[in-house]
Amino acid sequence: MNFETSLLRDTIQTSREGILVIDQITRRIYEYNQKFLELFTLDVEVIEARRHDVRLLEPLLDSLEDPEEQRRIAEHLFRNPCEESSDILRLHNGTIIHRYSKSIPLADCGPARAWFFRDITEQEKNRLREQSRAQTMTLIAIGAPLEEILAAIACGVEQVDPHFVCTILVLDRNVKFLALGAAPSLPPEMIDAMKGGAIDPALGSCGEAIAKKRRV
Repeated sequence: MNFETSLLRDTIQTSREGILVIDQITRRIYEYNQKFLELFTLDVEVIEARRHDVRLLEPLLDSLEDPEEQRRIAEHLFRNPCEESSDILRLHNGTIIHRYSKSIPLADCGPARAWFFRDITEQEKNRLREQSRAQTMTLIAIGAPLEEILAAIACGVEQVDPHFVCTILVLDRNVKFLALGAAPSLPPEMIDAMKGGAIDPALGSCGEAIAKKRRV
């Protein structure tokens, strides 16, 4: 191993970003680091078993929300080695990753495709929260109907965490009947059917939330 190769491998291993380098010709793993494994919750045994396998990206793709689209992008970049790319990956577990890719020369085996991964989950969630807050304040300022304001709040919660289905219920003064509500991801008929009626604690998560006086 020459000095340049050793320096490259050391740089990859000490980087704060997840890095995966693939030989452009053979499409086999040249190098990766621990951060890459952590970001995609991959076992080193799984990657090592595929180090010389052209299907090496399959474990990574399985963790993504849109594996077919990402497979298409990877194939396009392999066929166009001079191109750089920058995009966002969304994992099934809710993690949001910024990915950057470019071609790099390798002193010991020719050209390679390098992928750089950075966890931006919190930054993206903070951006969405601020966006939702601004939208809600605008609706309040222009005197929008309360149901529209509640729907905007619920949509904002679901954008921050797509695994949530948000429902906001407003009860009457006696906390017995549903006055109005917002549930943008549920059928409109569901809320309409509940309006003005007594809330049964056994009525799914909505009834449970009211009975326990907390979110569920």
